[in-house]
Amino acid sequence: MTAPPTLSEWKALYQAAADFKKLAAWDWMEDADIFGIVNPETGETGYCCVLGNLGEVYALNVYRGSAGLRLLVQMYSGELGPGNPEVLISQDCLMASFENRDDLEAEDRDLIKKLGLKFRGANAWPIFREFQPNHPAWFLDGAQTRFLTLALEQTIQVAQAFSSNPRYLTPAGRLGSEPPDMESLYRVRVPVKGENGLTWTDEWRKPELIKPPEPVSVPLDELRLERIRKHTTQRQGSYEFDCFALLSPVQEEDERPFFPYLCLLADRNLGMPVAQALTKPHERYEKTMEAILQFFEQSQTIPVEIVVKSAGVAEILEPVAKKLKFKLKTAKRLTLLEQIQMSMYSMF
Repeated sequence: MTAPPTLSEWKALYQAAADFKKLAAWDWMEDADIFGIVNPETGETGYCCVLGNLGEVYALNVYRGSAGLRLLVQMYSGELGPGNPEVLISQDCLMASFENRDDLEAEDRDLIKKLGLKFRGANAWPIFREFQPNHPAWFLDGAQTRFLTLALEQTIQVAQAFSSNPRYLTPAGRLGSEPPDMESLYRVRVPVKGENGLTWTDEWRKPELIKPPEPVSVPLDELRLERIRKHTTQRQGSYEFDCFALLSPVQEEDERPFFPYLCLLADRNLGMPVAQALTKPHERYEKTMEAILQFFEQSQTIPVEIVVKSAGVAEILEPVAKKLKFKLKTAKRLTLLEQIQMSMYSMF
């Protein structure tokens, strides 16, 4: 996280939000009217959508990079339906929304008071937040504040052009009614640095390819595996294993809150978990290995098979499966664990 926003940066952001709200672009734009704005500080494209046409949420969302855009595509394709927890867990975006006063945090009210601003009425109070994968909404830093300010300002330009020309965001050869995808051209506002500051041009661009995830690597304790193999008294059972985020955030000291991950090993015959581990998102693969090995040690049992869904989990368990000679299968769905997961989500 960079330095916090200065008062002048906050003033600029609130002014840009006020101008954006006054324009009320949601009267003629829908959330499927997606366009890009390049961040002049990083070169990354933020993919923007204006919310409010349905009269429920009034906001500008700026999804960062191709990974952020992919989430939008998954939502429009129906792959991630409304209310799917994966949307909350995987969002990577900046958001400027207009809410009721009761929705503000103490930090928001203190800042508005310090800036000498006044708002009144429903959906009148600006709230600015950053979402990143595995974390709930959080306050902006200085760099995010500057980019969201530019995004609001440039969205006004795009909305005005779109109002005059309904095909402004539709590339040649497209009808304009197709849902967004990762192969289409998007109109992107591109900054050009000059002696007098930034000027902006329009370009049609395809989203950049998403970089594949880094290979998962967890140290393998060969001696421990050999001890497990020697002391095993039985081989039986089919199990499901997966890790998923819980929707109740955890905060440690002054750190940013995060969604903890629960790793579960469930016995298909018993229909219940037999081993579990609660972990931070970035530690879930190490905890996966530890939970599995502890179960082997305590039960003196090696399963006939373990079925997983995640490629990362399969990657770290593959050498264990080879050493201990159990089947490791992958499946698109883990019925037992999905039932447990949905039951837990219903409590939040």
